[in-house]
This record gives sequence, structure tokens and C-alpha cells, in this order.
Amino acid sequence: MDLMQIMQDALRAALVAVAACALAECWLPAVRDARTWRRRGAWTLAALVFLTPALVTGYGYSNTVLALVRRPALRLVVHSLLTLFRFAPVALLLRHAYRPAISSEAAHCARLLQTHGAAEPGWLTAHRFGPVWLGEFCLVFLFTFGEMELASLLYVETWTVRLFDSQLGGLALSECLRRILPPLIVSAVVLGLAITVLRHVRLSLDEIERNASPRRWQRLLAWPSLLFGVFAVLIAPLATILLDTMLEPGALRATTSLAGDIVRSTCVAAATALLAWQMGRVICGRSRPTMPSVACCLPALPGGLALALALLALFNLPGLRVLRDSPIPLALGLWLRLLPTAIVGALVLAANRPAAGLHIASLLAESADPRRRSAGRRVASALRGHGHQVLLAVLFVQAYFELTLSAILAPAGLSVVSVRLYNLMHYGRAATLSAMVGVSLLIPCALAAAGIAAFRHRRGK
Repeated sequence: MDLMQIMQDALRAALVAVAACALAECWLPAVRDARTWRRRGAWTLAALVFLTPALVTGYGYSNTVLALVRRPALRLVVHSLLTLFRFAPVALLLRHAYRPAISSEAAHCARLLQTHGAAEPGWLTAHRFGPVWLGEFCLVFLFTFGEMELASLLYVETWTVRLFDSQLGGLALSECLRRILPPLIVSAVVLGLAITVLRHVRLSLDEIERNASPRRWQRLLAWPSLLFGVFAVLIAPLATILLDTMLEPGALRATTSLAGDIVRSTCVAAATALLAWQMGRVICGRSRPTMPSVACCLPALPGGLALALALLALFNLPGLRVLRDSPIPLALGLWLRLLPTAIVGALVLAANRPAAGLHIASLLAESADPRRRSAGRRVASALRGHGHQVLLAVLFVQAYFELTLSAILAPAGLSVVSVRLYNLMHYGRAATLSAMVGVSLLIPCALAAAGIAAFRHRRGK
């Protein structure tokens, strides 16, 4: 592995991380708006940006990057901007949950004591928000440095793309592990720094600070920048796919060849999403991160490529080699990959859970009267909301479109839709392929929506 390439990717990831921290500060007033519908809308848009499959975004810009084939610097800028918007919600969630040791009231008193105006002292700002800014930087750096799918589809040469292509091209596992060692050391150093910083800060999602007034530039740029991120990452690629399909309706007939891949992907994604969802519920009963929840997130943070190669090496050991050609390595990899999303989602749901009302409803559900017992269950279900079903649907779609783990760990007889679409996308954009991508995206989303609707209907009876 070229050390110069690794250092260039690390520098670019650092610049994206710094920009993501600034973008998270810009989006903060939108997710802390006093009006509930605007607050929920902002979080929904940020979640859509983060959860949009890289295959969809990368394919939507395939013709754009082909037009820039002689301008690699512009391709790098396009990839960096898309990566910035995709991973800025990670910094936003961490910034939103951060509780500074010095409260806003104390900072206001410090401003009043200043003789030169109302500006907050620089040392006070650094003391209040320095730890969380460093934590945001480290997490976004890890996500950006280990990203592979979008870089490959945009024809950007990164260490992840080179190693992924070499591994699929038949490079020996020992050589792959040797090449991944330098970037893995960089990720380990940044991850250790993130753990060191964040273990000393207070994170909470149930005590939201709303009294700090946003700056003028935040009020002006919060919603336009958030809407532009949604447009760039999700709406523009979807519009391109839909337009290609509408111009040639006969292309939908070619999607029948994906039926087997879609069924297999659906089964694997449903099983692993259910396991990750249940694990998240078990270890995240409170609204604050705990050591078990943090430890479960660590394997997935260096990226899907590092996780896939680690599991491939694990299942090539003498005692586990018999399981190498089974779906177990892929299922384990997807489960570990989904755990951060499951844990963070469970923490958010626990923070928004009305504890007092649920306690009263649980007491009512233990009544000897069948009617009161049934009413207690219905009240408890209404108070919990349907967040867990939405979280399960998100995990299902995320596992369905996972590319790196599926390409490396899937056994020979298990063909999944993400790998097949990825292989076809390198031939350029076409109406038939756009129809395949659209159907492959529509089916898991429709299944997830149908599952949520069925669960709500059953609970409502």
C-alpha cells in the first residue's frame, strides 16, 4: 500500500471532518427548533442524508464523473462534497447530545463580566465545546477515511478502492492484511483519541438545551444547507434514475432477472437487522451511552473493508475454516456493521420515552380485569410509539444495500443484489440498469413500510 496515498486520503478525510463539524454547527438550530414539526422534519432530513445508500448516490452521478474523466481534481471535489453531507449528521447528533461542563447561564454571566462587549471569551468557548468538536472530528474522520462504495463509483482513487479491487482480483489474504495495516494504524490512533476525549464528556439525549440563541449565520444557513444536502445526496440521484426509467418503460422487463438476488438479499437483511435491533434494545435501556454500547460499536468504526478482511482472516483459522463457505461470516459481519445504528437508534428512542406514563400503563396492564389489562397494553404501545419499528426498517434497508461485506464474505452460491448492481454500474448508466436500481430500492422500502403499517394495524386492534 502506497504510504503517500494513505497520507493524502487521511488529509482529505481531515478536511472533510473539519467541514462537517462546521456544518453540524450550522444545522444545530434546525434540530433544536422550538416548533416540534420543524424539529422532527430537520432530523428526518438529516437521517435521510446519512442513510441514503451509496450505490444510489454514486450511480446517480456516474455520467457527471465520466464527463470529468480528464479532471480528477473536480471528481475529488464532488466526492468530498457528497461525503461531507453524508457524514455531517454523525457530527450533528454528537453535538446535539453534548452537555458542556459550563452551562449556558454561566457562559452568559462570563460575557456580562467582559469589559469589551458581549463576545464570549475564546478560552471559555474552547473549554465548553473543544472536547465535542474533537470527538466530532474523530468520528467523521473514521467514516470518511474508511469509505469505499461512493469513491469507487465516482472513480476516485483511494486506499480503500485499491485494496478492495485487489482483494476481489485474487490478491492473497496475507498480502491484503499487510497492506491494510498502515491505514488501520491511522484509524486506531484516531479511534483511541475519540474514546479518550468522549469518555470525559457528558452526553444525553433527554435534556435538550434550547436556551442558547443561534448566531445570525446559523439562522440564515441552517435550512438552505440542509435542504441542499438532501437534494445532492438523495433527490438528484433519484430523479436521474426515475427519468431514465420513464424514458424507456420497456426496461422494467429486465428487472425480473434480479428476482433471485432480491429474495436472497431480503432474507439475509431481515435476519441480521432483527438480531442487531434486538441487541440494541438489550444493551441500551437508558438514554445515555454505556461502556457495553460503546464497545459494541468499535468493530464497525474503521470501515466495512477492515471489518470484512478481519472476519475473512478469522474464518480462515483452522478451527473455523469449515464455516468459511457458509452464510455465517456474512451474517456476523452485517450484524457488527449494523450495531452502531441499532445502538444509537435505541438510545434516541430511550431518550424520548415517557418513563412516568409507561410505568402507569405497565401497572394498568397487570390488572386482574381483562379490559383494563388490554387498555394498559394499548396505552403502553401508544406511548412507546412506533420508533422501534422504524428503526428495524432502517436497519433492514441498510443491511440490504451493504456492498463491501457482501462482496468479500458472501459464499459462492449466495449472490446478493448490491454486488450485482455494483458490477453492472461500472459499464455506465443505462435505462435498463436505472430500472434495476429503482426496483431494487423500491422493494425493500415497500417491504419496510408494509411491515410498519401491519404492526400498527395489529397494535391498534
